[in-house]
Amino acid sequence: MEHWLALAEKLIWPVFITIILIVYSSKINGLYKTVVNDGRPIEVAGLFSIGEKFEKAVIRNFYPKDLSIDAVEGEEFMVEKGGESTLSRLQQELRSEKVKSIDILKVTDGKRYSRSLLLKYMGVLGIKQVVFSTGGKFDGWIEGSVFSGQLLAAQQAVFGYDSLKGLLAGIKKDHVGPEDKTVWVLGEMKNRGLDNIAVVENGVFRSMINKQDILSALVAKAILQEDADEDKIKENEALVLQD
Repeated sequence: MEHWLALAEKLIWPVFITIILIVYSSKINGLYKTVVNDGRPIEVAGLFSIGEKFEKAVIRNFYPKDLSIDAVEGEEFMVEKGGESTLSRLQQELRSEKVKSIDILKVTDGKRYSRSLLLKYMGVLGIKQVVFSTGGKFDGWIEGSVFSGQLLAAQQAVFGYDSLKGLLAGIKKDHVGPEDKTVWVLGEMKNRGLDNIAVVENGVFRSMINKQDILSALVAKAILQEDADEDKIKENEALVLQD
């Protein structure tokens, strides 16, 4: 039974995306043609794939140009690393579904970090990205899998902030602002080969954003715009009939 429930959960997004593609095929046709003819595949829910290479011209023609990253950000949950008791509490909150997921671990200066406890946080909580902060300001980020892999190979048991950062290869400074437009951000992510990017406001980390978040928001925006346009047409037709 659990197997079938897990399969059903995996199928929710593919089915939803398929419905969107069918119902709004006229809007998505230009994007579809580009990703199929030019793109490399991306996986959808681990079940099937579609093209990933998006030409900037097509994106600009297809998507609303005024949508900012501020309108796309989701509800990612970030925690700052604490002790064993904090980890136990967070694990319990996940089990009780008080929080759905914990995506980001924040590492700050002025603290000491245990290698074994860091690895526990990463594995138990399923952390996707680790964000570094010094003096309250954004200081880079790294994918969780890359962070854990390098930490596993380390011989040192305890780290200061600088020694931990010095151990790691692959820390990125790439970030965008909440006011930046989604079309531009997609282009930057493509140029830099990124699937995720940090959102930073006034030097302070705010969230992580990924391609799927942006594309989902853009499709929703396009659908809402189409509905609004149809309503406007109906209003104009009614006015003409009244005249």
